[in-house]
Amino acid sequence: MRRFGVNPTRRLLLVAAALSLGAAGACSGGDGSDEGASRGYVLDQLAARAGSTSRITFYDSIDELLPSVSFQVDSQPPRPLVAGVVVGRVTDVDAGRGFVSDGADAAGGRPVDISDPNAVWRTVHLIVDVDERIGSAEPRESIKVGLAFNGGADVKSMKRGLKNLGTVLLFLERSSPVFSYDRSLYSIVEDGALLATVGAKGTITLPLKEPAQAAALLEGAATIAALRQDVVAGPRVIRLTVEGGVPRRTP
Repeated sequence: MRRFGVNPTRRLLLVAAALSLGAAGACSGGDGSDEGASRGYVLDQLAARAGSTSRITFYDSIDELLPSVSFQVDSQPPRPLVAGVVVGRVTDVDAGRGFVSDGADAAGGRPVDISDPNAVWRTVHLIVDVDERIGSAEPRESIKVGLAFNGGADVKSMKRGLKNLGTVLLFLERSSPVFSYDRSLYSIVEDGALLATVGAKGTITLPLKEPAQAAALLEGAATIAALRQDVVAGPRVIRLTVEGGVPRRTP
């Protein structure tokens, strides 16, 4: 389990492995089938949106996004960064909304119909059948998760590809301003950029991240089994102070 600091040798090995996967076309869907092509289309579109934004994050690896991990900023009460972590499959996709920009940032766009040709970004609502809630005893039920993408993407292709993602790992939050029009929706951490896929043996992939960044985020937590073990290890608190808008860890 990741705590503080990074083993340099381990980091180099992980980066090399991730670069190898990236060269093999990990973000393109890869298997040459219609299903693989539709999945690749979705990942390419979401990666383009993820790459157009920058953000400051408190966590260094995905195991710090478990419900058992709390962050304490200065004198504020400790709290987790997520509303939940689930493993499941996208079984259906409902239309969301389109948004046009009147000079405001994306989250402040004006809502329009999803089919409006002037929409600069759009949303859909994923129906996710939950197989497991990591770190929680809540029922394994279907949930609805909002996801945003750039306005130039084809909505029908996005819907088809999202249902072909296979097993996904979702770090969920409730506070995204993008979905303020429906507070019942969950959203995915980092405005969807932290969407993860899960292989047959529980191996986690972060297809919307650059290979080196994905390797760092997955260090010590590259499988579903590793995340479960982190929960079993018990709760922990990571303390931070913010200086000049930049979070720094404190003992």
